[in-house]
Amino acid sequence: MMRRNHRLSRAAFDEVFTQDKISHSPVFIKKAKKVDSWNEYAVSVVIPKKVTRRAVMRNRIKRRIYGMIREFLPELPLPERIILILKKDPQKLSNKALRDELRHLLGL
Repeated sequence: MMRRNHRLSRAAFDEVFTQDKISHSPVFIKKAKKVDSWNEYAVSVVIPKKVTRRAVMRNRIKRRIYGMIREFLPELPLPERIILILKKDPQKLSNKALRDELRHLLGL
């Protein structure tokens, strides 16, 4: 799990979710908002039940994605609030392929 200061609050999540700035990749949808008064990035990962019905699997996938995001900490653009929505099940993707998708989507 990410540290509290790197997670979106409920109010911030709602604010970013309504933004029009959307990027797509085959695996993710990225909604982002640049924030001037914020000095760090904040990330939230959303995995719909459409991707996998079991909460255990959704949590496992979230931990996998958050772990990859932690590797990108020094490279992430500041300040930005990001919501990543998973489109399809990443179980079929290798770690390298998923990491490359994230890197491309985050603009690294």
